[in-house]
Amino acid sequence: LWLTVRAVGANHGTSKLANQNAKDGIVCSRGAISLVSPCSLQVDPTTITFNNMRSTGTANRLEQVKSSTVTIACDSGDKHDVYLRVWPANVSQANKTWARFKHQDGRNFRGLALIHKLNKAPMSCDDGDIWGEAAEFGTTSNSSFKGTIHWGLCRTAPQTDTGEYSTTAVVYFWVD
Repeated sequence: LWLTVRAVGANHGTSKLANQNAKDGIVCSRGAISLVSPCSLQVDPTTITFNNMRSTGTANRLEQVKSSTVTIACDSGDKHDVYLRVWPANVSQANKTWARFKHQDGRNFRGLALIHKLNKAPMSCDDGDIWGEAAEFGTTSNSSFKGTIHWGLCRTAPQTDTGEYSTTAVVYFWVD
């Protein structure tokens, strides 16, 4: 069991973490530890399923857009700035706004990419937010805030692989 604690300083979370998968941070020794946060995060839905589509089509085309509602609720204080950072399993080296999908056997799925955009639906495959970049999500009012992460399915090549594909994304949030 690894317990990783990351602190956000006065730079409002704009520092970039070198390796999201590293087991670094503060590892606690003997004794109980309690982490208490005055704010909670709820995401719904947590699984996005895109509709079936043809394996051929126009490259660099936004094929589908789905969304998840994100609710931040804080126990105290009227107004807090809310920040998000979304990390996918595999960012494309060619385009930092594209995340790559995988086949069920782990091979890269060619011809499709996932994009995301906070609080506004993307209009094209070039309109996604940069993966892993800290962004202001909104400000709580009456100790809560509700926003949207839009997920876009982009065709990146005229011919795609066929079959089932998947990826994951982790949503980090913090409140100032």
